Amino acid sequence: MGWKNESEIIKILDTCHLFIAPSVTAADGNQDAPINVLKEAMAMGIPVISTYHGGIPELVEDGISGFLVPERDANGLSDKLSYLLAHPELWADMGRAGRSFVEQHFDLSPLNDKLVLRYQELIDS
Repeated sequence: MGWKNESEIIKILDTCHLFIAPSVTAADGNQDAPINVLKEAMAMGIPVISTYHGGIPELVEDGISGFLVPERDANGLSDKLSYLLAHPELWADMGRAGRSFVEQHFDLSPLNDKLVLRYQELIDS
């Protein structure tokens, strides 16, 4: 789908019940931080499936806000997707857990307040 702006992403995610975003380690060893699109899906209350990769496990709580599988494990992705499709009653709780996590850890206002306090601490010391 290529690059999308925020409103386009919201429009797309608003049509989703589940979101899958697997990542793999690059040949040079480079890994993603928690990828923004996962944060965006979780902020919209969508359960996610991703991989144990880079910073993703710091974002997705396996079995709580979604599921994590090893990199390059297509069968694992398929199994978790099949499980969620067979258990739609889990979607709302997982979605709420993901949204709550993103609100607690990635809300810009509190993060900016913490940054300002940190700067003030550095100035005062």
